[in-house]
Amino acid sequence: MIFDNRTIQIKRATRNAHNLSSFSVIGTVKGYLKALSEADSSINGLQYGQGFVLVVNSKAGIKVGDKLEIEGKEYNVQALSNKNQNIGSIRSKRIILSLNV
Repeated sequence: MIFDNRTIQIKRATRNAHNLSSFSVIGTVKGYLKALSEADSSINGLQYGQGFVLVVNSKAGIKVGDKLEIEGKEYNVQALSNKNQNIGSIRSKRIILSLNV
């Protein structure tokens, strides 16, 4: 698995002085993006073809509710793994995403 397969922009909801919400870029990370299988999509309550798993460094500051932009497409963060995993010498975590259509 190539860990730095994609560059990811992290967007988080922020509020302005008028209490209006918008998403602002808060950082970027590298990660590996893969489509979920039909069974995994179903288990996670996502339509097949709309669910993805993203593997990133465990220190990446991604939270449920964030939006991620990867190669011009926007994804919603649905869930984060509870445990960190090792990929070689890199501590990583898995994130379930849905394609924002």
